[in-house]
Amino acid sequence: MSITLKSIELSQIRTETSFRDEKKEEIFVKDIKVHGINEPLTVEQESEAVYILVDGYRRFNALTALGYKTIHCIVQPLTSEEQRLIKRLDKALRPEKKRTPNELREMINQLLYNETYTVKWIVKYCDVSEDTIRKYIKINKIDPELLNMVDGTKSKEFSAAEKIDSCNLKMDIKKELMKRYKNGELTLAILDIIRKATKGKLFSKIPSTLVRNCLNDIIDTYYAQKLFYLNIIKKYIPGKLMKLNRASINNLVKMHSKSQKADSKFPSIMEDLTPKQKEGLVKYHWYSILNIHPSLISLTPSVYRNFEEINTKH
Repeated sequence: MSITLKSIELSQIRTETSFRDEKKEEIFVKDIKVHGINEPLTVEQESEAVYILVDGYRRFNALTALGYKTIHCIVQPLTSEEQRLIKRLDKALRPEKKRTPNELREMINQLLYNETYTVKWIVKYCDVSEDTIRKYIKINKIDPELLNMVDGTKSKEFSAAEKIDSCNLKMDIKKELMKRYKNGELTLAILDIIRKATKGKLFSKIPSTLVRNCLNDIIDTYYAQKLFYLNIIKKYIPGKLMKLNRASINNLVKMHSKSQKADSKFPSIMEDLTPKQKEGLVKYHWYSILNIHPSLISLTPSVYRNFEEINTKH
């Protein structure tokens, strides 16, 4: 492949993409004013007097803003628009380039839109992991209403939108959570807690009028003392809907056991159960409790005696 270095007028260079980041371009402008331009642009020669910009879009925009007339360029033979795009993506994925998630997502989308390119082909050409490429593809699955709320330059906002979008909640509540995250009221950690909480079967039993109250309770209590969220959810479920089965009891006790190690002040999972539910728990699930961590469960004296009797018999 024939590559040459030559001085080219900026007016002879055309661009193929509209990706812009004004804040970063301002930084380039200031840097070029002080240090000048040290790295040439990369172009492909389309005709004798026309060149297509391949790499160096921010430098090109900064040079144009500063009134430069010519710039040294690495000139490569003409290829196709898709091949130039994969060249840009290859460089854009390098850590030092610090491209925004939105820029990378758009590049990958454009390549995959052309059936010639696959994820595996991009991974091989750009020498990155498949997880890296799929991370940006996942952004496409976020509901447009949430995606419109994301600042394209902030990767953590994409992560927040992805977590919120996977919650089992109505869109108006999801948008409220996204707004609270952008305002600094929520962290990615608490969004993970909310996602886990809303995906559970217990959460689906909460009346719709109480969902916001339950979420606020989970958030407030998490920040105050990292209270185990299942204990909070149960407070919002009508008693007749709170059914106990072997799987749910095993999960409750196991998860509570993990939480207990972190904070001895966690309330017992028994506290919110009715006396009848406690008796049923002991009668039908004593083995699960004994096998996991019996000391976690605070039983009333009469119920505890029943537990001892059952345990002795077995």
